[in-house]
Amino acid sequence: MRLIHTLPLGLAPLALGLALTACGDSTTVADASDPESVADAAANLVRPQAGQYRQTGELVDFTIEGISPEITAQIREGAARGVTEAQTYCITQEQADAGFEDMVREMNSRGDDSCQFSSFEASANTLNATMTCGTQGQGQMTMNLNGTIAETTQDMTMTMDGASPMGSGAMHMVVRTHSERIGDCPG
Repeated sequence: MRLIHTLPLGLAPLALGLALTACGDSTTVADASDPESVADAAANLVRPQAGQYRQTGELVDFTIEGISPEITAQIREGAARGVTEAQTYCITQEQADAGFEDMVREMNSRGDDSCQFSSFEASANTLNATMTCGTQGQGQMTMNLNGTIAETTQDMTMTMDGASPMGSGAMHMVVRTHSERIGDCPG
């Protein structure tokens, strides 16, 4: 199910696909070591309304160790362009009805060490989750997701820490995104 568009490093689709909200006021805490527990928690989450959405973003913080300030500035500028450019996407009624259980189950149960949750907690209109993703040839990236979500909007902050894709040292990036329903899907 494609619910968002790609942001820098190809990590945002994973992160924003998890931007969900729990039903009611109780907290849903999954046993992050068990993919079925995470999927079961996701089954209790509010489904988005079908329709067309606009996503905007902001690069809040970005650092890479071990490279010159000039190169860091160039990379930061490119990353910021990719994040801040408004994008639209459509959630069909079929996708909205299906929810996120299968996607979460697939993401957390791959045998290739691509991504694993270490925490997954949703309460009312908030999500707090942490996942670690292996990037071939680049080591591990830890992503913390924190935000507020409703059926037609989401505000999410993703903090990503891991190895630089340039192999020069640690990288730290904070991205804030906002998505809102802007109407029905075209045609």
